Amino acid sequence: MSFDLLIFDPQLVEYREPAAFLEWYDDLTEWEDGVDYYDPATASAPLQSWFHEMRIDYPPMNGPFAPSLDEIDRAQDYSIAPDSIYASFSYSAGVKVVEQAFDEAAKRSLGIFDPQDGTVYLPAPDGMALKPAFRLGD
Repeated sequence: MSFDLLIFDPQLVEYREPAAFLEWYDDLTEWEDGVDYYDPATASAPLQSWFHEMRIDYPPMNGPFAPSLDEIDRAQDYSIAPDSIYASFSYSAGVKVVEQAFDEAAKRSLGIFDPQDGTVYLPAPDGMALKPAFRLGD
């Protein structure tokens, strides 16, 4: 079991209209064959920064920063695209990983989509936190 979050770059993603956001999300999660979704160098600079901070405590299961077999228990699953990172965190990582994901996203003016409940979070005007913007399906 995992808890999933989609971290996205609001500079690259149409997020103002829920229908447009949902269409983008559906297209993104079709996961094309032959695409390397493990290389953080393909992502925007703010997403790369978020990933490199998160991988310190929550390394990726795959790709150039995958841990050794003796550290695999801490590994999480990241699927990286130019405009977003789909992160699947194990429940054993706990609340701490979610709090860190939100904190690091806010520092970089990134948005987060929670596919469990459909909420899209965007940076607050003060840039210190993320605030719910809308919920898909409402």
